Amino acid sequence: MTSAALLHAVDDARMHCVPRRRQALVVFAHRAHALAARGVLRPQDLQGEEFVQREEGSRTRQVFEEGMAAFGVTVRTSLEMGSRESVREAVAQGLGLGVVARTAFVPDPRLVVLPITGLAMHTHVHLVCRRERREAPLIAAFLAQARELADPVADRHA
Repeated sequence: MTSAALLHAVDDARMHCVPRRRQALVVFAHRAHALAARGVLRPQDLQGEEFVQREEGSRTRQVFEEGMAAFGVTVRTSLEMGSRESVREAVAQGLGLGVVARTAFVPDPRLVVLPITGLAMHTHVHLVCRRERREAPLIAAFLAQARELADPVADRHA
């Protein structure tokens, strides 16, 4: 592997990580879901709701669960899925609410994003390569360009 993009920094001295972008998480629902018509929600409005979630170990799921716990909110996992596309389709079928990075949310007439006040959850994308390869001309040029284009907030929250 020459390089990759990951949702978290790698704590390994053999690897070189460059913060790339901070991604806000959004909660979404089938447009007929009871919460879809309520307007702006509070985190507490999600108490006890069923969610279609990514598998255990997913960074998105971890950040979401930590965010809910910070508000004392417990949600239920109705289904676990291995991809955000499968989460999206299960939510579109009315099997629960979903959570995904805003950049990964694909608009669909069956779905609505639920605005939740006071809830700021983010994942952070990092570019990763083997430390000894970071000076290779092509990789060095790629990483330099990525640093130039990086979200300045990513560096402060990596």
